[in-house]
Amino acid sequence: MSLMFVILSFTGLFAFTQTDQTQIQQPPQNEEQWLSYARNMFFIFGTEGCPQQTVYNYLDTLKVEHTVLYGAYLTSAKLTMANCVDGLVAKLKAFEQGKKSFDSVVSLAPNNPEIRFLQLGIQFHLPSIADYSGNISSDADMVISAIVKNPDIFDDKTYTLRVIGWFFKHYSEQLTSQQQQELNAVKEQLSK
Repeated sequence: MSLMFVILSFTGLFAFTQTDQTQIQQPPQNEEQWLSYARNMFFIFGTEGCPQQTVYNYLDTLKVEHTVLYGAYLTSAKLTMANCVDGLVAKLKAFEQGKKSFDSVVSLAPNNPEIRFLQLGIQFHLPSIADYSGNISSDADMVISAIVKNPDIFDDKTYTLRVIGWFFKHYSEQLTSQQQQELNAVKEQLSK
């Protein structure tokens, strides 16, 4: 593997748009709305303007209960901020620090479908050179199964529909026909 390939891979480490054209939003004044804000912004991590930096800075200053889900959004923003720094060494260092923090949070709630979706979204869009893709299939299966069993799993119909949309936009080639049918059924049910 050439050094140029490694440099190019990490230079565009998180250059992806997750699901839609959501614009960078200002953080809400009401701290109780942190989860809705973080969920919306996660779908545009890696886009121009470094929204993950905005989310990280906002979440890092909140005086709310620091749940595992809160930690997952905070550390997912930290992990993806590698895209926001200049220089290969700085990017690699930011990625490794963020990965360590995020993995430790994931280990606290390995059966939480929302946290597993965050892990899936991050790992799926990383270049293979990052060597951080070991959970993609199991994460996808777990999240899909959780949504199919309980369409209200996230207590937010809009977010659930966005997660389903992510699967059809980014993961459609890996979905089985049964998973596609089940997700479409949930989508139809939630769209009523």
